[in-house]
Amino acid sequence: MSSLIWEKPIRAVAFDMDGLLLNTEEVYLDVGTILLERRGKIYRPELRRGMMGLPGKLAIELMIREEQLGDDAEELL
Repeated sequence: MSSLIWEKPIRAVAFDMDGLLLNTEEVYLDVGTILLERRGKIYRPELRRGMMGLPGKLAIELMIREEQLGDDAEELL
């Protein structure tokens, strides 16, 4: 029976904050585009740039303000 315990301690953890390992920007582009198209709006490049790097709730709040959406941030998330 094999053991699930590591023989060596974990010394580091890698976080992919810039799309190096997983390209999530395409997913965010698709989601933002669909979300705004359903509301008759366009997901403008300047809005995307402004949202980039913000925590989720702050990013969606920016979108709501900029596009004057009547939605709640929590619901959109």
